[in-house]
Amino acid sequence: MQRTQVAIIGAGPAGLMLGALLARHGVDTVIVEARSRAYIESRIRAGVLEQGTVDAMDEVGAGAAMHAHGLVHDGAWFDVGYPQAIGLTEAALASG
Repeated sequence: MQRTQVAIIGAGPAGLMLGALLARHGVDTVIVEARSRAYIESRIRAGVLEQGTVDAMDEVGAGAAMHAHGLVHDGAWFDVGYPQAIGLTEAALASG
């Protein structure tokens, strides 16, 4: 019988990240998932990632595809019924 310290249920983004972070600290884990590996790898699971999540993915070596294929989100557009939508970008907010 093989033993492990932590069982993680679900190979979604949170489960995989938790497994990677625990492994970096020497914790033995097993990730249990009902779906096939091909199914999990083919799904896009996150629309927007906060900077802390991006940093954590880089830390565990899982950020290459994100940086290669992701788009940087630097603001928001609001359509409030005016003739033109209002754009608030990080650069505009930082400049005052």
